[in-house]
Amino acid sequence: MKRIFLILSLFAVMANLYATDVISVIRQKGWLETAMLQWTPVEGAAKYSVSYSGEGVSGNADDMLIRTYPDYVRCDIPGLKAGAYTLTVKALDDKGNELAVSAAQSVTVMAHNRDGYAFTEGVSLVLSSLLS
Repeated sequence: MKRIFLILSLFAVMANLYATDVISVIRQKGWLETAMLQWTPVEGAAKYSVSYSGEGVSGNADDMLIRTYPDYVRCDIPGLKAGAYTLTVKALDDKGNELAVSAAQSVTVMAHNRDGYAFTEGVSLVLSSLLS
């Protein structure tokens, strides 16, 4: 009986060592060629890693795009083409071990409309005549 209790206790301790918490996402949003994710801070996290995928691309946000505020952490990923993307954030300790992970968050990024005078050949003609 003691042996069974000891084995079960060992499994419980090992399960806690490898268990990760879930990060609470506060807000996710797609905007003009940008995706944004906001979440509550995780105790003991030294840094965060935000990954994205969609529209034939995938990658991780640069560390400088992840900013920590007193009540939340936010990441903006600019330069995405219009379409559907999935974002996931991981909290890491100072050794790079995963402390917590968020559920996959879906966002829709919109195209930035570049119609108008500033995006036509007319502007380059005006500028070239002013500079010559």
